Amino acid sequence: VATHVHASEPGLGPFHDPRVDHAAAGAALRAAGYARWVCLEMRAAGADALGVALGAVAAAYGDAP
Repeated sequence: VATHVHASEPGLGPFHDPRVDHAAAGAALRAAGYARWVCLEMRAAGADALGVALGAVAAAYGDAP
């Protein structure tokens, strides 16, 4: 049983222009009944980049079943 998932971009880059389809990953997790932790993984990139990443992760993974 998975206890957490890591959401990241290649090279732990910022989420300004995502290359990963996080919406599809989030939908697949919801369809599987996953309702646990999603951990954001990203290299330090400043407060603006963190805000963008948090928004993207919340939008893609935030709606638990």
